[in-house]
Amino acid sequence: MKHRSWFALGLAMSFLYGCQSNTQATPGVVITPESQAEENTSNETASSNTALLTEPAAQNTTSLIVATEGNLTNESFSVDHAQSTGNLQDPNLTEVSGMAASIRQNNTFWAINDSGNASILFAFDHQGNSLGSWNVNAASRDWEDMDSVWINGEAYLLIADIGDNLRIKDEHVIHVLVEPEIDRAVTDVLEPVHTIRFRYPHSAHNAEAMAVDGDWIYVLTKEPLNNGERQPSHVYRIPMSLTNPSQLNTAELIAQLAIPAGSIESSLIASIGGVDVSQPTALDIDGNDQTAYLLTYRSVYRYRRGANLSWAQTFAQPRQRVHSHSLSQAEALAVAENGVVWFTSEKRPAPLWALPASNSN
Repeated sequence: MKHRSWFALGLAMSFLYGCQSNTQATPGVVITPESQAEENTSNETASSNTALLTEPAAQNTTSLIVATEGNLTNESFSVDHAQSTGNLQDPNLTEVSGMAASIRQNNTFWAINDSGNASILFAFDHQGNSLGSWNVNAASRDWEDMDSVWINGEAYLLIADIGDNLRIKDEHVIHVLVEPEIDRAVTDVLEPVHTIRFRYPHSAHNAEAMAVDGDWIYVLTKEPLNNGERQPSHVYRIPMSLTNPSQLNTAELIAQLAIPAGSIESSLIASIGGVDVSQPTALDIDGNDQTAYLLTYRSVYRYRRGANLSWAQTFAQPRQRVHSHSLSQAEALAVAENGVVWFTSEKRPAPLWALPASNSN
């Protein structure tokens, strides 16, 4: 037991040292541009005080998102076991806080930097090689996550400005922009076609995890320790409404994540550094098999949504660990169209990792 404790202490100190410098759509749907107005697969043990909330009924509107294949082919990179495929090469991609898999170009990924960096969209391939970068005409208060969706036959990227470490912000935004082609001139400035505004109903929250499924955007909060005790992450949803840029949405609380079982390492990190390593740092949803993937500082988890379950019910269930990692401050994850799960670290060198699709394990 002594050896395990010392090993856990070493891992905990390594983690804390690494954190020191960081604080498919139906025709007829209209997007109103802003310029016109606006490794263990066992289940984790759930906390006994986690409440299951009832998900509000969905609005009776036509779905914005439909499946579209775009330019993707069967040549997309695939894996049959967890592996690192390379390091991110762009020297300006220094604090990756969010990433998204392209839904129109093979083996292509988009990424953003954390707060304190310029508003730039980066592109890289499945080995981490840089494919270019473009300035985005939108302020970056604290960009934290990304997603990619089809809307009316066009590929769009969402950039979630949802970070709030001090929990003082009254409003958050999610920028929507057309996914650029890789051969687009790097001197072009990308203009968001819409910005979704939202606020939380009762109090401010910090968040680093966002994903889209159907007509809804899901945001998972990152909750601090309270008197040394871990707190459940809150699951909110915001309607994927793109017709009124002046609209300020109130996010709906639909669930709380079950708190996973702790470990010696996580307890040491919590007691020494005041960090809960089980809090979500990224989220993506594989719409093809209705599986959500959640990244934390130490693991990748998944939630499988049953045929008769809502996401509120699904997220309230115990999470299932599919991979444990030792990356320093892992904060970006994306699911490719072929189901491969990709994630990387905010710290350089930033290894790019790939996990097999959920239907293959």
